[in-house]
Amino acid sequence: MELLTQAANILDTSEYEVLRHAWHAWYGRPAPERQLQQAFGHCLIDRELPAWARAYAVQVVHRFEAEMRQRRQRRRFRWLLLGGLFRRPSRRKGHRWFA
Repeated sequence: MELLTQAANILDTSEYEVLRHAWHAWYGRPAPERQLQQAFGHCLIDRELPAWARAYAVQVVHRFEAEMRQRRQRRRFRWLLLGGLFRRPSRRKGHRWFA
């Protein structure tokens, strides 16, 4: 259930909508409302996701984490390229270390 909540937070939607998207991704057609309600009820009671919902939630979380890793790497590269390696030491007023 925590995985479903995490995917819902990433997608900025409800857990029920994540189940709806998961059903559509797994079966390729819209979910029948009764089966969706039944699956959501089982998730709440048993705290266990169906295979199709678990696969979708894992995919959402993994893609989000991969995107975050790429952003961090780009930020590090940008820092090295623009400032970290090629920046000259600053000379502040009042300090005469380089006199």
